[in-house]
Amino acid sequence: MPAPATPAAGALRRSFRRTLFKAAIASGLAAALLAVLARAAFYAGWLRPVRIAGGSMAETLVGDHWRIHCPRCGIWHRCDVEQLPRDHRVVCPNCGSDHDAKNVSEPVRGQRVFIDRWPAFRGNWRAQRGAVVAVRRDDAPSGFAVKRLIGFPGETIAIRDGDVWLGPDRIYRKTWNELMAVAIPVHNDRFRPAPTPHPLFASSYGTADSRIEESASSGIADGQAPRTAGWRPVGEDSGWESTPHGYRWRAKAPHSNRSGRLVFHTAAGNGTIRDFDAYNQALSRRLEMVDDLILCLDAVLEDSATLELELRPARRPGVRFEFSKSRGCQVWSLAGSSPRLLKRIPLPVVHAAGHRRRLGVAHCDRQAIVAVHHREWTRIDLDMVENGSETGSETSSENRDGTGSTLDSKTRSRRAVSGPSVAIGAAGRQVELADLWIGRDIHYLTDMDRDGPHSWRLGEDEWFVLGDNAAASTDSRAWRSNHVRSRHFVGVVHPL
Repeated sequence: MPAPATPAAGALRRSFRRTLFKAAIASGLAAALLAVLARAAFYAGWLRPVRIAGGSMAETLVGDHWRIHCPRCGIWHRCDVEQLPRDHRVVCPNCGSDHDAKNVSEPVRGQRVFIDRWPAFRGNWRAQRGAVVAVRRDDAPSGFAVKRLIGFPGETIAIRDGDVWLGPDRIYRKTWNELMAVAIPVHNDRFRPAPTPHPLFASSYGTADSRIEESASSGIADGQAPRTAGWRPVGEDSGWESTPHGYRWRAKAPHSNRSGRLVFHTAAGNGTIRDFDAYNQALSRRLEMVDDLILCLDAVLEDSATLELELRPARRPGVRFEFSKSRGCQVWSLAGSSPRLLKRIPLPVVHAAGHRRRLGVAHCDRQAIVAVHHREWTRIDLDMVENGSETGSETSSENRDGTGSTLDSKTRSRRAVSGPSVAIGAAGRQVELADLWIGRDIHYLTDMDRDGPHSWRLGEDEWFVLGDNAAASTDSRAWRSNHVRSRHFVGVVHPL
C-alpha cells in the first residue's frame, strides 16, 4: 500500500507543472518570434528605403512627380517629373480644361515600397498573375524594373483593342477588386468647375448648376459642345436637376411613366472616352477609344422608381444595368435591335427609408460586373452572350486573331459608336444620385512602334510583364528579349 502524499510533495509537483508550462509558452513565443524574423528577412525596403523611379507603373506606383491643383474644378492630379511641358500648360484629367501649372504645382518624391522576396525563394510565380513584381534588368538605374506579371510560360500574349489575351480564346479578366486597383479616373463629379474663374485661368465658364441649366434649355443635339467635362440632361423636360452632391430626378407630371436621361460629355463635346493619361502630359501620340468603362455612384430609389445605368463602349455592344427595389438588378445586352435580358439578381434588402446604396457597374474585359457597397455582386461573360452558346466555340473557331470577334479591326473601328459612352436613365418616382465617378481600365497598346509585334509566344520558363502606364512603359512589348525568366524575379512589390 503506497504511502499518502505529503503536502510538500504536492506543492513540488504543482511547481514543476507551472515551470513546464512557462517553458512551453516561452519556447512557443521564441519560435514564433524566430519565424517572424525569418519571414521579415525576405522583405526589402523596411529599413533602407526603396523608392519608385520613373512613371512606367503610374498611377498604381509613381516616381518623382508634380502634384498639380486644377484651378478650374479643384481636383489634384499628378504629372511625371519628366513629362511637364516646357510652357507648363497641362490638361486637367477631370474637367478637361488646360491651365498653367507653374504656380499650382508642388514636387513630390517617388513612392516608397517594399519588396517581398519570399515568392522568389519559393518559386511559386504561377500564383502571382496580376501582381506587381520587381525583375532584374541591367539597363535599369537601380538594377531592377517594377512591372505587372501578366503572361505565363506556354501562353501566347496578344494585345488588341486595349485588352490582353492569353490565347486565341482566353482574355485576361480582372475581378472587381483587381479592376478598381488599376482603374484610371475619368471624371469625379465631386469636383465640378468653380462658380467663377480662377485668377490663373483666363477663360470664362459657367457654374456647375448653370452648365446643366444651359444644356437643358438647348438639348444635347444642338451641336454646341460643352467646354468642360460633365453630366448633361437630355431635353428641356428631362426632369434632372443638380444638387450640391449629385443629381435628382423627378417626373415633370404626376403619375407620368416618362423617363429622363442624363449623359456624360467629355470636354471635346462628345461622350467618347479616350485613353488620355494626365501623368504623361508631354507625350505626343494618338489617343485611342476606350472600351472598358466603370461607373460608381450612391443611389436612393423610392419604392416605384427605376434607375438605368448604360455603358456603351466604342467598338462593342453596350450593356444596361437596371435597378429597382421590386426587381433588384437586371442586366441587359444592347446588342442587336432590341435589348436582351442577360441576368436578374436580387439586391441587399434596405429597410431604412432614404438609405443610400453604393452601386458600381463595369463593362470591362468583355464582361459585365455589378458591385454593391464596394463588393462584387455578379459577373457575366459577354463573349458567351454574343456567341450565343455556353462555350463560344463556334465564333472562336472562325476567328484566330485573339479578339473573340469575327469582325476584323478595321470593321470594328468603322462601327465605333458616336455620342455618349456613359448614360443614366430614371423613371417612376424620385431618384437621387450622389458622388458620381467614372473610370476606365488600362488601355494596353501593342508598342510605341506601331509596326512592332502584336503577339508574343512564350516558351518554357518565359514570363511576360507589362507596365500600368501603357503609353510610356518600356516592358516585355519592347524589350529586345521580351520574356523574363524565373531567375530574373526579385520579389512582389507592395506600397508602404
